[in-house]
Amino acid sequence: MLKLYGKKNKKLTVDLSTVNELKENDKILIASNGKMKQIDQDLVNIGGDGGKENEIIDKTISGEYVNDEVTSIGSYTFIRCSNLITVSFPQVSSIGDSAFLDCFSLTTASFPQASFIGCGAFQNCYDLTTASFPQASTIGASAFQNCYDLTTASFPQASTIGSYAFQKCSNLTTASFPQASTIGASAFISCMTLTTASFPQANHIGSYAFSSCNRLTTIVFDNSSTTQGIIHTYAFRECYALISLYLLASIPYKLSLSTAFSSTPISNYTILTDGIYGSIFVRQSLYNTYIASTNWSYFSSRFVGLTDEQVEYVMEHGTHIME
Repeated sequence: MLKLYGKKNKKLTVDLSTVNELKENDKILIASNGKMKQIDQDLVNIGGDGGKENEIIDKTISGEYVNDEVTSIGSYTFIRCSNLITVSFPQVSSIGDSAFLDCFSLTTASFPQASFIGCGAFQNCYDLTTASFPQASTIGASAFQNCYDLTTASFPQASTIGSYAFQKCSNLTTASFPQASTIGASAFISCMTLTTASFPQANHIGSYAFSSCNRLTTIVFDNSSTTQGIIHTYAFRECYALISLYLLASIPYKLSLSTAFSSTPISNYTILTDGIYGSIFVRQSLYNTYIASTNWSYFSSRFVGLTDEQVEYVMEHGTHIME
């Protein structure tokens, strides 16, 4: 395991412009040649905005040791460390843009205190299977794009999911974002194995957000805010298996265009192979409002009203069908 060592409450500056690694008391401090196997670092602030391949802040790394805990990782810090396998930063609160871009072999990332994940932070981490970010509130654009082996995305505190954040996470089966209010454009596009997704607080579903999620069968939205939610163009395009859409907000969602459901079982124009059309489940009190609304009226035959008891059951179990 490679570690960074230093004296507590002392600042250490390492200039790597002429060397690949530096030792102090027989401990490896850092290697900038992309060969790091595992990182369990003790710096307070590392990284910067140099953005150069296989470099760490233009070959200079500065750290201030405070309780031996890292608190911030700058942009491009570990870019193309292609042999990096595991990272664990228990106290990091911020991960900069492209911090782990093209870390092709990275399998596990643990950041229990990180609240901010920058744009492209883990983009092209093809082997990433486990990502633990229980405190993350912001997920930047393309943050996990092309993480092909990622199977579960659980971000209990995330309020914003950036555009293309999980694009082509082709093995992602479950997505749980109980606090997310904004889902960016193409956020989950081409997540071809995604079957269920829950976004109980979402009030903004961007264009192409779930397009080509062709195994997605059920998705739940419940905007609890007083702001009207909106579903944008092609949000569910080519979701061929979508049969249960729950819109449980007390204020009707606005539908940007009817093309949001193009090539889905909810669309009136989709030719089905099994003859099963999709349903849009809403509160019974809003049923008449929906079927008379602009754009929603195209799907009037797809709406089903739910009682308050059924709505509560859906929020707990993800379905209105009571066992």
